[in-house]
Amino acid sequence: MVKRKVSKPKKKQTKVKEELRDPLQEVAVKIVIYRQEVSASFLQRNLKIGFARASRLIDEMEEDKIIGPARGAKPRKVLVKKKAKKKVVKKAKVVKEKKGKGPSVRMLVVFTKVLESMGKVSIGQAMRDQGYPVSTANNPQQLTRSKGWQKMLQEAFPHDMVLKYHHVLANSFKLGHSVFPLGIKDEDIVTLLDSTNCTVVKIQYGEQAKHVWFWSPDNMARDRVLEKINKMKGVYAPQKFQMVDPNEDMSDDELDAEEEKLNKEIAEFEKEEAKAVDKKKPKAKKKANSA
Repeated sequence: MVKRKVSKPKKKQTKVKEELRDPLQEVAVKIVIYRQEVSASFLQRNLKIGFARASRLIDEMEEDKIIGPARGAKPRKVLVKKKAKKKVVKKAKVVKEKKGKGPSVRMLVVFTKVLESMGKVSIGQAMRDQGYPVSTANNPQQLTRSKGWQKMLQEAFPHDMVLKYHHVLANSFKLGHSVFPLGIKDEDIVTLLDSTNCTVVKIQYGEQAKHVWFWSPDNMARDRVLEKINKMKGVYAPQKFQMVDPNEDMSDDELDAEEEKLNKEIAEFEKEEAKAVDKKKPKAKKKANSA
């Protein structure tokens, strides 16, 4: 009897392509290694994301041998200890950082949230969500001027890419529509629109007018995108405020007289306040004299 060789089924390739990896993977790897724990709910709480996205991040970390496979009800094991952090970070393509100079985990999360929201979430709001002090979140310049933030900006918006955006956006157009009388020639319509940097796409003849569709420069879109990039790159000069002192030209004698006048006004105001308080106090009843 001839034995047939049974070929084993090939395992499906589940390797995630680099270009399809989640942009939050670098942040998730750092948090998991630092805290030495991982679960979908853990990533949801720390990264403020949904369950599906947290599950995808876990799959990517399992593929990179950062965490172990699922063990039923038991939590997954973090295969990488804090001492081996640098090796795994390199394997997971997380940017190496020098202590004190590179972006922190919280800073990475804030940066990613602001970019993904496309302007819907402010830097200050993202900082508050990640537990930054209120005083720091109210002044996000303390974060955006740091070396770590500038480093992430340069990686996200390299100079060459910004130049390409400038070139593309400088040539962006939108479709416009206008109506012309039937008596105007098509050549005149084309010449008129061409003088305003518009290109005629189609002319449709109606019963009472001509409907013309044309490409026109999308100036608002160009300006909005370029302004956002330039602001994040710090191209614009900081706003300047001029402090005006109304007493700058006064002499010492005039300043002394002004100070004395103010002191008198304050004293009179305090007297009036004291009188008003006395009037509100209930008057004590006089005790009847005993016969």
